[in-house]
Amino acid sequence: MSKYDSNADGILDVTEESFLKTKTNKALKTESRGLLFTDADGFGNANGSVSGDELVAYLEEFDTDGDGELTTFKNIFNSIFGGKSEWAKFDDKYQERLKYDDV
Repeated sequence: MSKYDSNADGILDVTEESFLKTKTNKALKTESRGLLFTDADGFGNANGSVSGDELVAYLEEFDTDGDGELTTFKNIFNSIFGGKSEWAKFDDKYQERLKYDDV
């Protein structure tokens, strides 16, 4: 959250995804995590902004073992026979992608 919360107020405006854009001297970099924040807001109060509490509550939906982390497999048996890990399910939906546009 702190990576995107430039004014440190604990809230991200998901209707305006400017927090996902970074301008360099040659390109405009856009990150793909916007869907995560939009989904977290929809899971919460759907008011167009997402708080840290809303984000954590949404991420807890991926934490199926309730250990407070999105884990990869805990042992080799689970990695072979256990299906997808918590992290893999999250990453399938919200894998970070970057787009660069000339400025």
